[in-house]
Amino acid sequence: MKKILSVLLILTMILCVFCSCGEETTLIDSGKVIRIGVVQFENKDEHTQARSAFISKMKESDYADRLEIDFQWAKEDEAVLTTIVDRFVADHVDIIVSVGSVATKAAKISSKGEIPVFFMAVKNPIADQIMTSKTTPVSVTGVTDFVAPDSVIDSMVSELSGELGNLGIIYNTSEVDSIMEINDFKDYMNTSAVSYVEAIISNPFEVNKAVNDLVNYIDPMERPVISPYDGSIVYPNGKDVKIGVDAIYISGDHVSKDSLDTVRDIMENEEVRTIVYVADEDMLVSPKFTTVKPVYRAIGRQTADMVDAYINGTPFDKISCEDPLHYYKVNMETMESPDWIIQTEELFDMIEKGEVIPEEIPKKSDEEKKETEEKNEEPGDNTAGNADQNK
Repeated sequence: MKKILSVLLILTMILCVFCSCGEETTLIDSGKVIRIGVVQFENKDEHTQARSAFISKMKESDYADRLEIDFQWAKEDEAVLTTIVDRFVADHVDIIVSVGSVATKAAKISSKGEIPVFFMAVKNPIADQIMTSKTTPVSVTGVTDFVAPDSVIDSMVSELSGELGNLGIIYNTSEVDSIMEINDFKDYMNTSAVSYVEAIISNPFEVNKAVNDLVNYIDPMERPVISPYDGSIVYPNGKDVKIGVDAIYISGDHVSKDSLDTVRDIMENEEVRTIVYVADEDMLVSPKFTTVKPVYRAIGRQTADMVDAYINGTPFDKISCEDPLHYYKVNMETMESPDWIIQTEELFDMIEKGEVIPEEIPKKSDEEKKETEEKNEEPGDNTAGNADQNK
């Protein structure tokens, strides 16, 4: 009899545990206020756009009337950042949302895996030791601002009207982040119809030869051969040999960045037709250079969708880390306006809404700029004690 009672007691305890877990993972069914702490560390337009879009999207949810969002800006002060995330933990918020790598690392450390953390705009969560796997998150997941290889290739193909046959890649092997980026790039290239040629440089002095080798590259499959029958020159593709790769991609590692002036001098030769793409906008040292950037408002809304899935009961370990879904091209002309990021993000929203797109993005008056700043709750106007709440 005692054995039977013991077994029943154990089964009852197990059942209670499972019931308790079920209630904890479905916030939408709990009937209580859902508390989300949002923290931003850097005062960057991109991060502000993502954060603002996230909050706006969450306030459109069916449970917005019981949603409490506490936004805090750390003023780029790590001590303030630690205080903010520690308070989130002490206040037992249901979810922490962090913008950028620094804020996410702090949130992960303070939460100790007890509060789910959703990040926005972390380029490489694996290299930053924020996640060990993007597909099976433990306590942290979110949306990166990683520029996927297919977005870069699609942009190149568009610029070359589909004539992208081969690509040159310039990079250095000394930095983990850049190697992971280039490996992703090569993995994608291996599945595409575009061939690539590597140019590895160990210091800036090697870039001159690397670029010239790519500009004068001849595909082995196109090299002419001598006919064994009559000694004539035969072109494998029935045409003259094509000289040079169609495009060059330059990694964001420090050695490659230090080599940009040399690349610019070579590429600005009028006889060179090769297009150049670089890893990010601070590498745009020539009007001939282009980069690809994610839409940060879209990242914010994408993160909101992930948080919504969690609130509605999707197990956290099933919410895989995602890369951005939308991108746009950037060059020196794009960056002429000091508000180019905000203007481009607004243009993206116009396209998404199907509105008529003006030939040129209109310049904003000072009054319109002030209204936009107030609407987006610029972090510069907030202190560590300010909160953005919808109770």
